[in-house]
Amino acid sequence: LYVIDYEMSLTSGDGIAIYKVDNTGSLAIDNDTIAGAMLSQTWIHGRAMVQVLADPVIVAISSTSGSLNVSPVDSGTNQIFMTRLTILKIS
Repeated sequence: LYVIDYEMSLTSGDGIAIYKVDNTGSLAIDNDTIAGAMLSQTWIHGRAMVQVLADPVIVAISSTSGSLNVSPVDSGTNQIFMTRLTILKIS
């Protein structure tokens, strides 16, 4: 069992979700983990408890549709992009 916590700023409205390995061995979206926003430059924050039964443990944070573009925190010449991901294993 894992606690997965993520946060990022997107350039456009989008949905983000956790993908995990399903019983066929492929990455599949965990519908209970979808977070989204309709506006651009919006911070997305998602947190979920995810049980991964396959070994090795593989998860991904990705867009639910289309392409995912993380927006810069500072739009000046020194653009800073921020994505935070924390994974905590619970035994």
